[in-house]
Amino acid sequence: SDHKFSVYLAGGPFQYKLLTPFCPSDYACLQPLTGKVFVAAADFDKKKAFTADDTEKGRPLDAVLIRALAKGQIKYKVRALTYFFLAPWRRDGYAEHVAMETDGWDTVEICKEKATDNPIIRDLKYRLTAELVTSEDRLNYGVLMTENYSTESVEKRVMKRYCQ
Repeated sequence: SDHKFSVYLAGGPFQYKLLTPFCPSDYACLQPLTGKVFVAAADFDKKKAFTADDTEKGRPLDAVLIRALAKGQIKYKVRALTYFFLAPWRRDGYAEHVAMETDGWDTVEICKEKATDNPIIRDLKYRLTAELVTSEDRLNYGVLMTENYSTESVEKRVMKRYCQ
């Protein structure tokens, strides 16, 4: 696709939260109405992205940007309204599948209590969910975005596969 995306670095936590009301605590956010990508904070020398709550450890800047741009591509393909109502495991799972920041992580991490409170573990779970559905149901990711899936039944399948 020849679609172009604009990426902006916010001028501080207040500006980021103002510009990204749908994901104020994320490292980067696709603004679904405009299609612009906003990065909360970044250290280009260290190649890290940060949030207002994570000013020390950060996450790899390239993975954060790839994930946000993958979401932008989804929004471009399915349109804003459909994108807005997609279950997070679909859009974030696909985006993490592309970014692969969680590649090599132990899948049992998703089984721990309050695992989804940790953004990286949540991304791992969403990636595993999207990969499981596309693999078992033999779907491509384009079809995954438009098929009707019960989030509850898909989550049960993932937990059965990785947590028993």
